[in-house]
Amino acid sequence: MLIKDLRANHHFWSWVLLIIFRYGQFIDNLPLPKIIKLILSTPYFLGDTIIIEGLLHCHFPRTVKIEPGISLFHPYGIMLNRNTVIGSGVIIRNNVTIGVKHQGEPTFAVIESGVDIGAGAKILGSVRIGRYCKIGANAVVLKNFSAGSIIAGVPAKKIRT
Repeated sequence: MLIKDLRANHHFWSWVLLIIFRYGQFIDNLPLPKIIKLILSTPYFLGDTIIIEGLLHCHFPRTVKIEPGISLFHPYGIMLNRNTVIGSGVIIRNNVTIGVKHQGEPTFAVIESGVDIGAGAKILGSVRIGRYCKIGANAVVLKNFSAGSIIAGVPAKKIRT
């Protein structure tokens, strides 16, 4: 899984972010007592706090489900909701938010494989973005879109299939 992530990225900080993120998920999935997991999670918590949150200003909770091969172009300011599901081969650029539409409302966004998300795009609420969609820079996505759509605008609309 991590090898596919590293091959899909060419930026040093993308590698660092994904190594920390995948390490946290790896520790969570180990069948160990909670105290041992807590001890083994120390490097994750330090890396998450100092590097991911502090230096890169990203929020990558280890509860996010990300298939192998995600590509992070300039991984700065990326915010992901803890219930997000991201397919393989997704491209996420800087300052992208996948988050809640209304505070207190549970959000379960699904980004299917091969989606290309432009810089500054916001995907808000429980939406599903179909395979191989392209989301324009600074678009604000508030609803579902079918596979292969090209999406842009505020609020985002399909501009082409």
